[in-house]
Amino acid sequence: MSDLRKKIALLVASIDLRDTMTRWLFAVFAFAVIIRLAAWWMEPTLSRDSILYLTITKAWLSDHGARDLTVLIRHSKVIHPPMIYFLLGKMSTLGINPEYGFILLNVLAGASMIFPLYGIGKFCFKRSEPALAVALMTAVHPSLIMMSIEVQRETIYMFFSAWAIYFFLYAWNEKKIWGWLLSGCCIGLALHMRWEALEFIFYIVMAFVFMLLAKKASVKYCLWSLLLLLCVAMATFFTVAYS
Repeated sequence: MSDLRKKIALLVASIDLRDTMTRWLFAVFAFAVIIRLAAWWMEPTLSRDSILYLTITKAWLSDHGARDLTVLIRHSKVIHPPMIYFLLGKMSTLGINPEYGFILLNVLAGASMIFPLYGIGKFCFKRSEPALAVALMTAVHPSLIMMSIEVQRETIYMFFSAWAIYFFLYAWNEKKIWGWLLSGCCIGLALHMRWEALEFIFYIVMAFVFMLLAKKASVKYCLWSLLLLLCVAMATFFTVAYS
């Protein structure tokens, strides 16, 4: 764990704000935040799903209290992942307007998606300029902006999913164990927002099969890395769900 902390500290220390591309990336992040806040100010509406999430949270708090929000909630015979209710409930108990608080959280998560997507772009294109274009497209995409100004699960789900893919690619390319660990953690957290995160299991298995067929790694390494990633993902999910 201490070794992981040292690596994260070195990664943060490696961020050079004097670098032109880094300044551009943070400028895109600031622009993404501003454009989302402006869109929210111009069109502060709630969708049907947003009203549903807020109503369920209010009813659950009045009946059971904030502690029970960590369990899985049944509604209309559909089991919803608990994180959105947990966050809304905690905001309510802390005296924060759950609607405004969650939208601000969505705005920050939506704008922050440019960082993992920039990293994914660099892995794909091997250059900073196309990766920066990916970040800029993420910042101004109309659908992503609209999802960021609603009480919805999708933005935070995509935020964790993007980081999961980035750390997976990092571990794939650099053969670093902490890449598999962080990718698994992000998958577990994404699973708390939408069950669609289970699809990662299929894609991850296919990626390791490709790695074996292309003779990029040994069978032992692939099986060990796959088991580590999946165990961390499940451990993260159940630890957060029942803590």
